[in-house]
Amino acid sequence: MDPNPGYGQQPWGAGKPITSAFGAVYADWWKRLVAYLIDSVLIWVVSLAFLLATRGLGFFVAIVGGFAYFTVMIGGPRGQTVGMMALSITVRDQATGSAIGYGRSFLRYLIMVVLGWILFIPLLIDCLWPLWDPNRQAWHDKAASSVVVNAP
Repeated sequence: MDPNPGYGQQPWGAGKPITSAFGAVYADWWKRLVAYLIDSVLIWVVSLAFLLATRGLGFFVAIVGGFAYFTVMIGGPRGQTVGMMALSITVRDQATGSAIGYGRSFLRYLIMVVLGWILFIPLLIDCLWPLWDPNRQAWHDKAASSVVVNAP
């Protein structure tokens, strides 16, 4: 007879993916990170091209282009940027699983930009928050009532 019943069992949640209210599996944190890095490189390459071609317009393109890119791509029906498409993840409304639309998509990115401008630390905390949040949401997700899930 085992003197320590319960020991040796799988940890909480092991083997069973965590799902959203609408049944989709939440995206792993590392997928979110890699997707964001892909998107950031894409935006900065385009911005650098404008900077070299126009002598100074690159910063403007990086800011406005970033807002346009994330708002249109995430706010659209697919809810995916190029990086998210590469990692098969998507942004959805946390309650219904539908697209979040352009207004909420703009809000998500605005919060990330503001946190990044305040200091780097708030943005870092925002990006790490899904690691311990039960719904794997960052602060910008919570503000927009969105979740990042694996794409069907």
